[in-house]
Amino acid sequence: MKKLLPAFSLLLVLVAFTSCKTKKPTAPGEVKSLKTTEIKQVGAAMDANRFDFEFMTIRAKGVFEGMGVRQNITLHIRMERNKQLWISAQALLGIEVARIYVTQDSLFFRQNLPESKYAAMPLDSIERYLAMPLSVGQLQDFFIGNPLLPYTNAQSDWKGDTIVVEKPAGKAIVTEYIMPNLVKIVRSTAQSRTEASNAQVSYGEFQVLGTKSLPSKVNIFVSSPEVQGNFALHYGTISTDPISNFPFTREN
Repeated sequence: MKKLLPAFSLLLVLVAFTSCKTKKPTAPGEVKSLKTTEIKQVGAAMDANRFDFEFMTIRAKGVFEGMGVRQNITLHIRMERNKQLWISAQALLGIEVARIYVTQDSLFFRQNLPESKYAAMPLDSIERYLAMPLSVGQLQDFFIGNPLLPYTNAQSDWKGDTIVVEKPAGKAIVTEYIMPNLVKIVRSTAQSRTEASNAQVSYGEFQVLGTKSLPSKVNIFVSSPEVQGNFALHYGTISTDPISNFPFTREN
């Protein structure tokens, strides 16, 4: 029971400042700005409810649509916190289509089908696809619904029953849509201020693992001059057991 108290206290924090903010719910479409102290409360609650781990394994089934292709896929995701991210994408019969390996400074990609390709690039080059540079830890957060950036210099409003937070991120603006009753992000967008690049991820069907919750449905949309696609994923198995193997063969 003691382990559950932090989550309950976070809900109470948000419910309390909600009731202080307005005596009646904000109407759909109505916008009311939050004060600096209230934004700090939101940030503190979100940071305290962040899902932390040392290792994580996720098995997800889903559909990729984009660039004239619609493909059922299975993703096997392995993570060591803030150090490495490994993803294997498999099609029917368990045939591996592609594999990605991310370290603290580099991204490696190997495609097996429909033709063989290999690429190695600095990690900050991911900005071309996601509208902002991300560390390996932020990429991990991207998959599990944690905040990508701190709440310093953020602006926030009530819109209906949702808290909307905007955060500057270099050449991009990150917008989070937070449900107070969950103390979780249900949608996050990154929009480049200089290029026609944007990314959006939505989270749903949260499940408890340990004392905190994770989304079991994740929808990722990416649009840039180079690529456009949508991943609709459903997480099946999620484990935080230790991982000893992140297999990837690099080319010289």
